[in-house]
Amino acid sequence: MRLSLFTLIVMISIANNDLYAAAIEYSAKDSTKLSTKEQTNYRVKGLEGDAEILIDQWGIPHIYAEHHYDAFFVQGFNAARDRLWQIDLWRRRGLGELSEVLGSNFVEQDKATRLFLYRRSMFREWLAYGSDAKAIATAFTNGINAYVKLIQTDIVPLPPEFELLDYKPADWSPEDVVRIRSNGLWRNVINEVHRANVICNHSIDTDAKRRKLEPEWQLKIPEGLDPCEIPYETVKLYALAQAPVDFSRANHFARGGSADTPNSTRYRQDFSVASGASWRMVVEVGNWDSAVMTNAPGQSGDPTSPHYDDMLQVWADEGHMPLLYSREKIEANTEHVIFLKAE
Repeated sequence: MRLSLFTLIVMISIANNDLYAAAIEYSAKDSTKLSTKEQTNYRVKGLEGDAEILIDQWGIPHIYAEHHYDAFFVQGFNAARDRLWQIDLWRRRGLGELSEVLGSNFVEQDKATRLFLYRRSMFREWLAYGSDAKAIATAFTNGINAYVKLIQTDIVPLPPEFELLDYKPADWSPEDVVRIRSNGLWRNVINEVHRANVICNHSIDTDAKRRKLEPEWQLKIPEGLDPCEIPYETVKLYALAQAPVDFSRANHFARGGSADTPNSTRYRQDFSVASGASWRMVVEVGNWDSAVMTNAPGQSGDPTSPHYDDMLQVWADEGHMPLLYSREKIEANTEHVIFLKAE
């Protein structure tokens, strides 16, 4: 399953619970409003010009760059700054490299995952996403690697999860972003294997009663297909390739609603929350600064950050926080500025 390059990068950034307002080709410069804010300066390789990350009081990073591809570089840098261990684990899970750092318990999951990796021509694959897809992914992964370099040179600390598990973050290549397929396996393969099994052991009419198709559809067995030749082992491999990295059960958090409720929450049998909308926003296109959002549990994946779980209760209570757009409003609410200088 091929996703758009934008979707793939969003899966790394926004789907990892970071929300970005990126202004591309903005002339990055110091502002008098920012002079009193907490500031951090880094010199990094890979930027064409200077860039800024303005982090507001709700922990939302707003990205400004002087050049088009620099904006993607800074997005990768900021994703690593906020949740490097999370995206490193995402990459290892998607490439089938978990057992390298987590041990033999993950060998079977790695084997299943590697069956779904893209292995054909990268030249044709990049063109399928767009003429500058490779340049975008290269800038984005260079940004991740620039932050990893800061860790390697002891400029910023290693995130605590790496220390606890005793391994180091890996460098990314642009191909990693598009070769991973298991993160996009969301369709109905499992249901189709169930259907084949029911038809094999019973009949098409039995399967029609098992699950109604909408809109109505008359099932037919394609010529040359024997449903009995589709083994359940297919489902096991598919499910294992989709599986998250399971260390232990997470803490539970009470929240109202059901699967039929807007902003749906999915429950386990013991009614503990299994998943919910990771983030939501409401935008008025005539007044962008009036936009509001919420994220669960917070804007950062760094356990040492004050924004690690600051939105959890707001999310559970169906509350929202401002999602600012204009430079003026963002500067007025900025608590921390990160200046990135090109080497």
